[in-house]
Amino acid sequence: PLPHAVSAGPLVDLLEDPPTGAYRVKGRVRVRGGRGYLVNLVGRSIHVRPHRFDGAGELVAIGVDLDEVAARDRLSAVAVGAEPDPAGLRRLQRYRRLSE
Repeated sequence: PLPHAVSAGPLVDLLEDPPTGAYRVKGRVRVRGGRGYLVNLVGRSIHVRPHRFDGAGELVAIGVDLDEVAARDRLSAVAVGAEPDPAGLRRLQRYRRLSE
């Protein structure tokens, strides 16, 4: 679970370069300086949609031969960062527009 808003830059980094063995990364997140989103990576295809929700966000990685420890570390890295990330938010918004 992600009880707090996440940093947009590390989230996009995760989607663009998923953990080794991950074929899919999906979840719902609140982004600092932004709003809630559904994110879904399948293979190399990234989809981002706005999503309103209350409560904690969540991200999961799915894959064959997934290094669970490395994946957990990468997923938890998106929660790092106390300040809004305007550049990361622009990158996330680009994927949102491409997903329409």
